[in-house]
Amino acid sequence: IEMMPPTAAQLKTHIATNALDNVSVVEQALSDREGDSVTAIVPAGKWGQASIAASGAGTETSTEHQSSVQYVVATATLDQLFSGVGKIALIKMDLEGAEYKALLGAENLLGRVSAIAFENNSEDPQIFKLLKMHGFSIASLDGHDYLALRI
Repeated sequence: IEMMPPTAAQLKTHIATNALDNVSVVEQALSDREGDSVTAIVPAGKWGQASIAASGAGTETSTEHQSSVQYVVATATLDQLFSGVGKIALIKMDLEGAEYKALLGAENLLGRVSAIAFENNSEDPQIFKLLKMHGFSIASLDGHDYLALRI
């Protein structure tokens, strides 16, 4: 799942180059609601920090914000995208501050997931509370990276 059009295009090129017929790219932003249009902001020269989270955009200085790149992208939920999928061994999330909203959009899916590797740069306690409520224990991996394992 990749919300940024240039990055999605690169992924598609790599998939085609390597003849990976079991991989597809979903060009949407994960959130708690499907079908919304949101603005993704890329700080100048920092494509790996593209975010739809207000907190991600709010950390920029006004000069950086003026030179940022913005895209309007559609949202999807994990529940919507994986409604027909059974058990899932691992989800890896690095959504630059939008992890909590994405997890809210996965209320049904969370019961079928064994582990979630995620980033929590803001140390948002809501993420930990939500995952624990769904039967996960959480361990720190490194810095702001965590692993939630089904108990």
